[in-house]
Amino acid sequence: MHRPALPPLGEVFAGRHLVVTGVTGFLGKVWLAQLLTHLPDVGRITLLVRGQRKATAAQRVATMIDTSPAFRPLRHAVRGDLGAWLDARIEVVDADLALPDCGLDAHTARRVLSTADAIVHVAGLTDFQPDPRKSFPVNVHGTRHVADLTRFMATPRLLHVSTCFVAGAAQGVVEERLVPGVSPRGLVFDVHDEIAACQQLIDTLPTPAARIEAVDARARALGWPNLYTFSKGLGEHLLATLDVDAVTARPSVIECARTFPEPAWNEGLNTSGPIMWFCGTAFPALPSTADHTFDIIPVDAVSRWLTVILARHLRGEAHEVYQLASGDVNPASFGRIVELTALGKRRHAGRPGARLSERLVAHLDVRSRPHDDLPWLTPDRVEGLGRDLHALLGALDPTDRLPAPLQRGIGGRLAQRVKDARRAVAKANRTSSRLVRMLEVYRPFIHDHDWTFVTGNVRGDVAALHPDDRAVWHDDITDLCWRTYWLDVQYTGMVRWAFPLMEGGTVAEDPPSEPALALGRHRAPWHVDDAVQGVA
Repeated sequence: MHRPALPPLGEVFAGRHLVVTGVTGFLGKVWLAQLLTHLPDVGRITLLVRGQRKATAAQRVATMIDTSPAFRPLRHAVRGDLGAWLDARIEVVDADLALPDCGLDAHTARRVLSTADAIVHVAGLTDFQPDPRKSFPVNVHGTRHVADLTRFMATPRLLHVSTCFVAGAAQGVVEERLVPGVSPRGLVFDVHDEIAACQQLIDTLPTPAARIEAVDARARALGWPNLYTFSKGLGEHLLATLDVDAVTARPSVIECARTFPEPAWNEGLNTSGPIMWFCGTAFPALPSTADHTFDIIPVDAVSRWLTVILARHLRGEAHEVYQLASGDVNPASFGRIVELTALGKRRHAGRPGARLSERLVAHLDVRSRPHDDLPWLTPDRVEGLGRDLHALLGALDPTDRLPAPLQRGIGGRLAQRVKDARRAVAKANRTSSRLVRMLEVYRPFIHDHDWTFVTGNVRGDVAALHPDDRAVWHDDITDLCWRTYWLDVQYTGMVRWAFPLMEGGTVAEDPPSEPALALGRHRAPWHVDDAVQGVA
């Protein structure tokens, strides 16, 4: 579709006031860092961030900008006092999306929102099967509370980040639209009644497991495969009933950055990391459908597209729904991704210093196999055997039939070995249980459903970028070679940023500056002070 040409993005964003949620998340960090690095003439950015017991909202943001790899390009680009430079552009406001008006009193809301040109709502809980008591306040009620803030704005303009997988059971070709009040199964429902019914369950059921089971049953009845997509779907349908100029952006599976802030950077565990980690085990098959599209998209592509969409929205030219995906123009099959993961695993195992166990497992290629054609060795069977072995070791007393003189010496050593073996089996059982739960949660996305998300809206807008913006902001994903990306970017990023977390370790942030960055010390008016130097 032909779209009117965009003026330079620097002109579109110059002097604009944006209110943003979710900047402490993976996508939010990259988007904020990219915007500040490449469009420093933006007028003002108000960040709505929840304070914590050990850190205020401003302290959280300062630490994030000071130490997160997402902000390396910005830290390297700003000359002079970074704190003063940031204070001239951003304000951090303590907020809580779970509360009406996000916890802002009327005076603060009017002060912050009266000059705002748009709210960018990136915040969301992305766990697939969380306790609804945690996800609904953010993904459902939080969306309403953010939308309610637009009543303080001269133009109630909102950019809402959702997910492509609100498509749920409606697989196949998924168009860029929402039919309000119609679920993925084609059932007509009232979103307000559905939210109220779910909230009653959340309020009355006593345990997380009971709440998950009850609300998940309602989600599946309507056609959403898990609580995450259900809550995001309800958020979209809720927005459609409110008096707000809302544009919805739906990313698919967000993965490692191609170029910004640096190749392979990632954060968090809810993308393909657990699947790739499974491929590093000794199990011979991953329950999945090899010819289904596994729709993945680099985080910096999503970030660029959000900025282009927001530019359109600020000009009153945006579509209502944008899907930010790759499968319609550059599809990668799930079987191909599993093969590339196996190649990455072998390459990684060949590095100097690799453990012998890594080198052995690297040659045990995992195959993509459907659930009805799995080999005998599967995580659920191993989990069952592990439980039996753990119980057997618990009942075993190696000193029972030893002569009395041997019970203290040899018997004591045997008892310790049995205890150590039982501890090792318990650890293996925990790993098997994690794999079983992971496969159950991921099944709709890697086995049951096959979606092709249409992305014409964003591709049309990207194609209409001003020539001066194409070097930084153009990204239509058609030139992405999946082999190169998966081996050189994705696998590298998972090894560095995700696998250590899955194994109970940590990943290092950048060292803080000396003295540590602080925000709010320079109370400049909301324009760039001439004394503050800009971006190189």
